[in-house]
This record gives sequence, structure tokens and C-alpha cells, in this order.
Amino acid sequence: MANGRRRPIDSPGDRIASGGSGAGFGGASRTTVIGVAVVVILIVVAIGGCSTLARVDAGHVGVVRNGGPLDNKDIRQILQPGSAVTYTGVFSEDPHEYPAASVQRFYQITSDQGRGEREGVDVVQVPTADGVSVGLEATIYFNFVGEANQDLLKRFDTNIGLRTFPVASTGERLHAYEGDQGFASMLDTVLRPVIDNDLRQEIGSFRCAELVSSCALIQQGQEASESGEARTTPDGRATNANLQAVQEKINRSLAEDIRRTFGADYFTNIRFNLSRVTLPSNVQRAIDEAQSAFAEVSKARARVRQAEFQNRANRQLARTYEQSPGLAQIEAIKNIPPGSEVIFNVGAGGSPGLNVGRGR
Repeated sequence: MANGRRRPIDSPGDRIASGGSGAGFGGASRTTVIGVAVVVILIVVAIGGCSTLARVDAGHVGVVRNGGPLDNKDIRQILQPGSAVTYTGVFSEDPHEYPAASVQRFYQITSDQGRGEREGVDVVQVPTADGVSVGLEATIYFNFVGEANQDLLKRFDTNIGLRTFPVASTGERLHAYEGDQGFASMLDTVLRPVIDNDLRQEIGSFRCAELVSSCALIQQGQEASESGEARTTPDGRATNANLQAVQEKINRSLAEDIRRTFGADYFTNIRFNLSRVTLPSNVQRAIDEAQSAFAEVSKARARVRQAEFQNRANRQLARTYEQSPGLAQIEAIKNIPPGSEVIFNVGAGGSPGLNVGRGR
């Protein structure tokens, strides 16, 4: 004002250059952005870190695959059964759990339709050589390769483990590593056709009566023998021998067929145990009725034979009494009812007479 001129108002650039309030605002913005970025990085690392530690129980072996956004999906490592908590890397997938090599597994075969909806249970009915559809009760025991051969385990996880399989009567699909149900669904889909084929070949080489002796009762051309019994050929010992032969043949062929189907020896110690062969309900009902009819015929024949022997005995006894009247009197006295009045008559030169009347 000394020279009479008004001083101009500072421009915003002047304030920033002189370190005014604008500089504080700009510094706070940069600090906020950096802080947010750090928090985001920490959150991402924390989320990825949730999958860095894993373990499996003593009955399973774990296959761990890479899972990061920039990683490949190859197998990273194998977790041994019952191992301690193990570092599996950032973003790795959860372990694919398969049965350990030491755990014996089994697959059941049944003729009971009511049991067929359960996992690991297969309803099997195959025809015999003479066309009778029979059911089977059997169990297949085996071990999975597990940790015993890690190369095969990795191959299984790649070739089969990455597929999904339908779960019976649910519409759901599971991987083989998704619990016991997932593994059983894999067996139902891949193993069952192999078992069916082997059983169809072996059972189809025998007639029904060679596997179930009572089946002879319904065979065409079979007639009852004179004794009223069915001509069951072969007998029970022969059918047992035939069942044993079926079991041994399947034990020899099943392991190789499974290996060819799966492409490698993923299963070991395969053992097939056949417990019995069952007949369809209508066939079994016909057999039961036939056996009942034969039993009635046998009973009637037995009664006829009994009457024949009784008549023969009576005739022989009558001849004995004729030859010995005294013996006839003794037998008559033995059969006098208790409390009866007995009168003996002795005639001259004759045999004593015996009158029996009611007692008073």
C-alpha cells in the first residue's frame, strides 16, 4: 500500500509451492493409497496361506496339486498316511485323498435288490448254460496302490482321479478322491462291468443243476424216481466243487482283466470269494412246491408200506395162535381191560374158555 497499489491474492500454485494446506492433503492421499495396497496384499497372502498346511489320516494318502492363478496344475507332492502337518505351498489345492496301500478294501456282490442302492454293493444276476438267471453272493477283497508306488498313484490321480462318477440314485457326481462314496462310485462305474463280464463267462459254462442241486427239480425231462424223490444230478458235493471251480477261475482272470481296464496295476491282492448262488424267487418257489409234493408222496408211500408190514405181522401172529391156543389165551388175558369181570370155563376134555364182562 506504500506505493498505492493493492497486493494480488496468492494463486493456488503459490500456496502449494509455499507449503500451504494443499501439500498436507496431497501427502495424506498418497499415504492412504499405499496403506490400502498393503492391506490388499496382506489379505491376498492370508487367503493363499490358508492352503499352505495340510495333513491326511493314517488310512489315506494325499496327492497335492498346484492351484495358484499363475501356476500349472501339476502334482506338487504326496502326503504320506498319518503324516504330520505339512507345508504344501501357497494356493495349492486340498489333498486328493485315496486309500492307503495297507488298508484292505472290499466290493460286495449280492442278489438282494434291496441292497443294491448302497455304495460299494453290486446286484448281479447272470444266466446259466441252460438259461436260468441266478443271483450271486460274493465279496471281492483288494488293496489300492496308495503310497506303495507313488508313480502309479500320480498316474491314477491324473487319468482317473480328475474324472467324476455318478453316485447311485442321487444324480450327484463325485471324484474318486471325494471320500468313500466317491471311491465307491468310481468302482461302480469302472470295476462293475469287469466283474459282470467275468461272472457271466464262468457261470454261463455250467447248468443250473450243477450250481444248485435243487434246480434239477424244474429241469425239463426230470421225473420223480419210484421212491418219490427228485433225481437231483449232481449232488450237493458236486455243486460245491463246481462253485469252488468258479471261484478259482475268477481269481485267476479277474486281476488281469482289472489291470487291462484301468491301464495299470492300481489294485493289488485281489481275491474273489463266492459264498453261494441263489435262484430267482419264482424258481425257488416252484422248487419249494415240488419238494413239498415229493414229501407228501413219500409220506403216502411210507404209510402203504407200513400197512403192508402190519398185515404181514398180523397173518403171522394168527398162524402162531392157531398152533398154540394156550398162547392165544395168555395174550387175551394180557389185553383184558382193568376192572373187568373174568370167568374161566373149563369143559371136559376141552380147552379152557374165557368170558370177559364189565365189572360191577
